[in-house]
This record gives sequence, C-alpha cells and structure tokens, in this order.
Amino acid sequence: MKMLQFLAPVYSRKKLNRRGVLTFEWILIFAITVVGIIGGLAAVRDATVVQLGSTAGALGALDSSFEIPKFTESITYTDTAGAPQTMNITVPEMKYTAKKLTVTPAAGNAPTSVKFP
Repeated sequence: MKMLQFLAPVYSRKKLNRRGVLTFEWILIFAITVVGIIGGLAAVRDATVVQLGSTAGALGALDSSFEIPKFTESITYTDTAGAPQTMNITVPEMKYTAKKLTVTPAAGNAPTSVKFP
C-alpha cells in the first residue's frame, strides 16, 4: 500500500481537471440548446406569419354578395269581430354587391342605391 502513496497527488490532480471538463460540457450543451431554441422559435414565427397572410388573403377573397328576389305573400287572418281579413305583403328585390345595396321598388320606379362607407 505504501508503494501506491506516491500516486495520490497525480490522482487528485486528474480528478480536479475532470471537474472542469464536465462543467465545460454542460455549458456547451446549454449554449447549443439555447441557439437551437432561438432558431426554432424564429422558424415558428415565420411560418405563423405566412399562414396568417394566407388566411387574410382567403378572407379578403370571400364574396359576400347576395340577392333577394321580389315576392308577394298573402296572409289571411280573422280579426276581433270574426271577419276574415287578407293582407298582401310585397318585398322588393334587393341585391348586395361590392358594398352597394340596390333596392328596386315594387312600383317600378328608379332603383334606390345606398352606399356603405
């Protein structure tokens, strides 16, 4: 056992050197992980911006036009005296295109246009 005592200072020096290597490895792993996370977040940000741009383009291309044809409805009901009554309801033709509402009156007069801001 006495023969191996001269190796004790060499062994303790190697042990001290190994502690520093392990710390350096952890710092290197942490730095590479942080760089990877930052790059990944930048890629996610860019993909999100592209997707939101595509969604905005799709929503902008939606056609919100509609048309309601002219129709007349007759309603028959009984009033309080018990006599049958008939009521005619006429809805004029309506169209909505390109932020402009056009209503054609039932009497055949000129169309009335309302522009939305």
